[in-house]
Amino acid sequence: MTLYGPLPAQRFLQLLKRLTAGTPDRSYLEEVLDGILSTLEAERGLLLKVKPGGEVRVLASRHQDRTDVANAREAVSQFAVRQALSSPERFHHARQAARDRRYRTEEHRRGRRRVRSILALALALGADAGASADYQAVVYLDHRFQDIEFSENRRITVEHWLSLLELALRFREREFQFKRQERLARRSPGDGKEPEAAGDGPVPSPAAEPVEFFGLWTRSPAMLEIIETVKRLAASEIPVLVSGETGTGKGLLVKAIHLSSRRAGAPFISVNCGALPDNLLESELFGHARGAFTGAEADRPGLLLESDGGTLFLDEIGDMSGEMQKKLLRFLENRRFRPLGGKREVKCDARILSATRLDLREELERGRFRADLFYRLCGMSIRIPPLRERPEDIAGLAALFLRRWSAGMTLPAPELSPQAVRWLERYPWPGNVRELENLMRQVIALGHSEVSGAHLAALIRSDMRELAVPEKRFRLEEAVMEAERQAIRNALVQCVGNKSKAAGLLGITRKALYRRLSKYGLLKNGKARPKMKLQGETSP
Repeated sequence: MTLYGPLPAQRFLQLLKRLTAGTPDRSYLEEVLDGILSTLEAERGLLLKVKPGGEVRVLASRHQDRTDVANAREAVSQFAVRQALSSPERFHHARQAARDRRYRTEEHRRGRRRVRSILALALALGADAGASADYQAVVYLDHRFQDIEFSENRRITVEHWLSLLELALRFREREFQFKRQERLARRSPGDGKEPEAAGDGPVPSPAAEPVEFFGLWTRSPAMLEIIETVKRLAASEIPVLVSGETGTGKGLLVKAIHLSSRRAGAPFISVNCGALPDNLLESELFGHARGAFTGAEADRPGLLLESDGGTLFLDEIGDMSGEMQKKLLRFLENRRFRPLGGKREVKCDARILSATRLDLREELERGRFRADLFYRLCGMSIRIPPLRERPEDIAGLAALFLRRWSAGMTLPAPELSPQAVRWLERYPWPGNVRELENLMRQVIALGHSEVSGAHLAALIRSDMRELAVPEKRFRLEEAVMEAERQAIRNALVQCVGNKSKAAGLLGITRKALYRRLSKYGLLKNGKARPKMKLQGETSP
């Protein structure tokens, strides 16, 4: 590898010039990380912001193929970060990290990934030139299969990249301080006094203004950067893969990408790839011709054609089977497909956006997801941080949900006491924003004018008891029977009681359907019971 060749030098100078053109954003930090990864031949790189109490926030993350690192905080060894910050040399190099328990990370503990070598480099940030001294920054690098070489020549090159990061962080901090003072001046033009800080919360939270973007409400710096990324993608047709835990708002973000694009006036259609078996998913996506299977009484265009000119959202793409992945890849390669049972190929111009709760890189390594399909879907990768990583949003979202649901129920919106707000900010939110919204709906039903932390804790404990699964339900046979019973109910509702269509939807014969209806007690006077709802459906 050429460390001092024309390409690295040209990249370095371009990035240096960009510092004078405006405040460096997250993409700038990512490009500098790319330079460090290229120089050291590391596999992953993270730029970390470390608060005095040890709290770590990921400012930027990069994989060696120039995509974001999923669940980046779980990749960090706190021990390596502390060693780099306390070392006189300002770096820490662990060549056999996998053998030393002190370097174990959250992803290692969960059995997802073990790394061989770690290199943590502390940046020199000080209070000079307007920079804030209330945090430190660390570049964190790792590799699973080889030692990260940190020779003298490479160290000199890396120091140049680190100097760019130091300048970029100082410029960002100056801009933040300037905007903060500007807002304070607008709020209290007469006295010029700055309110005292209330505790050691996240730095941006006192000053960040909330933003609502196509249904997404946030004041979190991480989410604000995501929104800026979406705005920059507005004129692009690049496929986007959104990742994040369940309940973080992946569907809302994908809808925002569609609504901010030139296809906003065209159809937006979504399908959950994990909710349907292969035969149904194929029929849903590609459509079918008349007579393609039992119950196919007419041609059906399929979701791809319905979203022609617009956007097709493939939710939970990580749950798609290998066979369906192959068929989807074939369409993405030439934008043509053949409906199930059809004789001619159909051309379709639909933008494909996808989302997953899984780490698709891990699925690639385990052979459960095709690499060629991954790179077709992941033109741009966006990771939505879980709610626990953006505490700035919790109180504001809670108040928003209280107003929204109380208006819908024609009830007065209750107030959250300071104790309740502290409780919300400390709770880990395993269900993320969806769990917070559900909790606020329950709060309104309580009818209290002011909600305390004790009220919230009681509701959470109640939810946990309801989620507890009886021991007998762990028997595989009963679980399979319950799933089959529910699938038959859903099919009957979808087909409005037509048993031939329901059998075709389920992929079984009409006779087999009658046997199961009888087995599960779903027949009344020889007819399928009519009063059934789709799973998860509520009455109006």
